[in-house]
Amino acid sequence: MNIEIFPVENQKDLKKFVRFPMKLYKNNPYWVPPLIQEEIETLSPDKNPAFESCEARYWLAYQKQNEGKKKKAVGRIAGILNPSYMSRWRKNYANFGWFDFTDNGEVSQKLIQTVEAWAREKNCTGLSGPFGFTNFDAQGMLIEGFHHLPTVASVYNYEYYPRHMESLGFNKDVDYLEFQGPTPKSIPLKAQRVSQFLLKKSKLKLFHPRSKKDLKVYIPEVFKVINTSYRNLYSAVIFSQKQIEWYAQKYLSFLQPEFIKLILDSDNHVAGFCLALPSLSRAFQKCRGHLFPLGFIHVFHALKNPKVLDLYLIGILPPYQNKGLNAVFMSELNKVALSKNIQRFETNGELETNQKVISIWKHYQAQQHKRRRCYFKELHPKEE
Repeated sequence: MNIEIFPVENQKDLKKFVRFPMKLYKNNPYWVPPLIQEEIETLSPDKNPAFESCEARYWLAYQKQNEGKKKKAVGRIAGILNPSYMSRWRKNYANFGWFDFTDNGEVSQKLIQTVEAWAREKNCTGLSGPFGFTNFDAQGMLIEGFHHLPTVASVYNYEYYPRHMESLGFNKDVDYLEFQGPTPKSIPLKAQRVSQFLLKKSKLKLFHPRSKKDLKVYIPEVFKVINTSYRNLYSAVIFSQKQIEWYAQKYLSFLQPEFIKLILDSDNHVAGFCLALPSLSRAFQKCRGHLFPLGFIHVFHALKNPKVLDLYLIGILPPYQNKGLNAVFMSELNKVALSKNIQRFETNGELETNQKVISIWKHYQAQQHKRRRCYFKELHPKEE
């Protein structure tokens, strides 16, 4: 079918790379477009501090149109080398991400083969993904739940993607599960008393940020909790100081203090946190990749009139884990949801092996409605 692979070599190519899914998923009711400028910055070595250690290459697949010279983009893929990941997990693997393609076996095959060849040149023995540069980038490929809207931090892809992965020789590495459920109509008095008891017993206290200024003070400590409490989870890498500053600047404008709860120790240091946000998925669909000139209006409306609450992160320092603090956070978020008449909640991906978190949802009317998969393929040396 005359499929050709071209490397992304300049800013013009990068914009085509980022915009490719806009055409692939045009009119799809479930796909949520990212903010284009944010995607460009994430993929740009002069913007993203991950490139202090990471190396990345990007490719686009084109198909010739009839007998003319005109070509149509039909796929994209990124190859990433992350020394922090490789060193920490003692795996000489390259990662792939930003993998999108039409339902054409030649397209997906040539894109993957291109990354495999690049990874072999780097002496890698395996290829895994989809991954980004950190755990804050999209991870995994949707394999269940194709008729549900993702959160803005999650991913959506067509049903044919997993079939292509299997035909390309990839196997399951791990799955992420996502849950949704209705907001509980009330908070039992017993639950409130238990929360107070747990905090008192551990000599901890709840802190409710009232402004972004309040929140900004604690962001470095929140990332310290993330680095410590997430360090042993699948594929986790430690955030550097520059990455912490970059993400803080990048996301602070979206955070709503009332949906963020902190637990402080006796010295007023962060012992744990939870972060939620009104769903921005419909708003991002209306933005079509741009906050300006009018996209921010849709985001503002979604933040002020929430119907769905997206649960992003919970982190608790090891000395305070297994003490029931997850229940404290959920109780506090439940109070906020009830006060704002939020109808339901949605989680982001949770590792299928993380039973401590998954067990929370048995106390709610939650159903597991989506599943994302990370794949792995062993790379054999190329035969001469």
